[in-house]
Amino acid sequence: SSSMSPTMTEGKHYLIRKHTNLKRGNIVLVTIPTKKGNVSFFSRIMGLPGDVVELKNEKISVNGAELKESGYIGNKRTEGGVFLKNNMWIRIPADTYFVLNDNRSEGLDSRNVGFITKRAIVGKITGKLPF
Repeated sequence: SSSMSPTMTEGKHYLIRKHTNLKRGNIVLVTIPTKKGNVSFFSRIMGLPGDVVELKNEKISVNGAELKESGYIGNKRTEGGVFLKNNMWIRIPADTYFVLNDNRSEGLDSRNVGFITKRAIVGKITGKLPF
């Protein structure tokens, strides 16, 4: 999936487990309704219910601590979107999550679509198949 490049590769097959014990850093499959029908995408959970997420100087902080993301986004910056703009913070409501793509130029994540309900999370990636 290009939204999670380079962590995930198009054409590969991944194991998905129905949402069990979701944690920050989990890669999840999300399905949300749009005007053109349902859209599914992979994204990484960055914020949990009750967390405060802040985008400041193109970096993400959760509960006041800047996230160390170089392992999966390199030195890329995080730009704001329609829902979460640069130099803004939000508190995540109960039963919702804040997700971001590893490929930050792909804008279909919480920066633009808002909070993701637990019901919209199909499951989390638990492994990769060898074919």
